[in-house]
Amino acid sequence: MDTVKVSLKLAQADIMLKEGQLLEVEKLRKLVVDAGFTPTWIRFEAVGRLTTRDGTPFFKVERTDQLIALVADEQFEALRKAAKLDGRLVTIVGMIPKEKNRAQVERFEAQQ
Repeated sequence: MDTVKVSLKLAQADIMLKEGQLLEVEKLRKLVVDAGFTPTWIRFEAVGRLTTRDGTPFFKVERTDQLIALVADEQFEALRKAAKLDGRLVTIVGMIPKEKNRAQVERFEAQQ
């Protein structure tokens, strides 16, 4: 990790990963539990490209081999159209709900 900011008032921790470092969801959840808190969701921002594996949509994080499974909902469909699946580089803000392993796309920006 590069930096960590914790706010007990807001009940959140902001973690900035070093470039190329993987987002390890289960490890982050365990760290939160070990610190005496209950994890609810993980919100992340990342740059990468859309791809699919066996019909499941994924986000491949740029400069890593990490694939983050995505929920195929209306927001994903808007992203898919803007990014032209397997093409354009995009920045997404996603949320991984408690006890889930797929991210919901909250917002995105497709690069030209």
